[in-house]
Amino acid sequence: MHNPHDPFRELCTLAAGGLLTPEETRTLHEHLAHCESCRAFYDEMCALHRLLQLSVPESFE
Repeated sequence: MHNPHDPFRELCTLAAGGLLTPEETRTLHEHLAHCESCRAFYDEMCALHRLLQLSVPESFE
């Protein structure tokens, strides 16, 4: 079953890691402006990314 939000959730995941092009960033932010569900997912992905960055030992950076 295909969820119409799947492409935006993929963009959220990539955005959390700073991996989007400017065009993809625009597309995502336009969608997030009116989609509460994807906004919440984006916030979760950003929080997870920050947490993962904190858990990586300095010797691996």
